[in-house]
Amino acid sequence: GPGLVGPAGRLDQQLGGATLWWKFAPKADLGLTAQYGSQVFGNDSSRNTQMGIAGLALRGDLTSKLTSTFRIAVEHQTATSSAPSFTGVILGGGWTFQATERTQLTLTTDRTPQVSIFENAQYYISTTAWLGLRHEFPSRKLALWLRAGAGQDDYNTKQPTANGVTTKYRVDTLVGASVGLDYAIQPWLRAGLEYWFRQRTSNFPQFNYDDSRFSGRMTVQF
Repeated sequence: GPGLVGPAGRLDQQLGGATLWWKFAPKADLGLTAQYGSQVFGNDSSRNTQMGIAGLALRGDLTSKLTSTFRIAVEHQTATSSAPSFTGVILGGGWTFQATERTQLTLTTDRTPQVSIFENAQYYISTTAWLGLRHEFPSRKLALWLRAGAGQDDYNTKQPTANGVTTKYRVDTLVGASVGLDYAIQPWLRAGLEYWFRQRTSNFPQFNYDDSRFSGRMTVQF
């Protein structure tokens, strides 16, 4: 399907595959998956890539308290141009642990190659991990949740530094946290309040940023 728009023009991504599932436990499945796809840039065919992915997925209730959506695979990505290819481990999904009847812990991880919007960098490897906590108070109407995480983006080609002479690989470090309250006004009406903070620190300082935001929401469901 259609993807981002950047200096190389519109990106169209296509990915197809199949998964074979084995129910090894009453409420859990183990899957073997294979996928193949391509990325086509509208204005720069030298950035076009083909990719193949093979991996395992674990989903469902492993115990009465532990649930998984975790997947791990090996991806091979080859560019039409002389840009470096990528072969490595990718992963995603996470784990949910129901510590008590009203308290839930989560761990979400992701490691994938991401298309770079900069023409002189084909892609970067994004690695992130998030820890979450959700606690419902006795009435079950009010819930408090917290999330905190960190990650790193590693670019695959060297970039010119500020002096215009030397080059180095760009590496971005990211940290973030968020906290929020959810309140069930009625079974069909919920309100929420959230604060979140994100920070990126790069070895190219012009890409550093801090961002914080308050937000509120109302949710109606039927």
